[in-house]
Amino acid sequence: MGTPFETQKSFLVATKGKNKKVLGSDFVMIIKGYEGLSFQIKTNGLPTIKNDESVEYNTIHGVKTVQEGRIQTLNEIQVTFNEDDAFTAKETIEGIILEDKNDELEIEFYAGRDIEEMKLWGTLTFASIHLADNAEADIEATTTPLSLSATLKGHYFPSEAKTENLKSSLGIA
Repeated sequence: MGTPFETQKSFLVATKGKNKKVLGSDFVMIIKGYEGLSFQIKTNGLPTIKNDESVEYNTIHGVKTVQEGRIQTLNEIQVTFNEDDAFTAKETIEGIILEDKNDELEIEFYAGRDIEEMKLWGTLTFASIHLADNAEADIEATTTPLSLSATLKGHYFPSEAKTENLKSSLGIA
């Protein structure tokens, strides 16, 4: 009976901390080499490090055995940009593709409301960006911004300090 009380007590202490809650609108995506651009991100799936579930297999005597899976850094992320009247998102993505810079991008994700307080969420390395579908014009859409959907692909690392060993174990120097 003591365990539920202790768990609840720990939970209450954690929620009374001084830190503010992060909102979904607090995130910013920056493509290295294009730092001067401000993409208007409508939605963005944040990258994470994933781990495979345990691998189950049978031994020669039919005994089921389980071993740990591997850490996965490769992410495929859907992102939607609101377009502006200068076609910033379209022109930038097309420029990246035409200049053959895809698969070499470094994309950083930051969280925070103030520029001075923004913290690095993580970085997609060896990343690429691909337009997911065509933008759709609609004569009745007078209150909705035009948006472009794209897919980002790349290896995610939270920060250099945490990932040196992970990069070397994956063969990424």
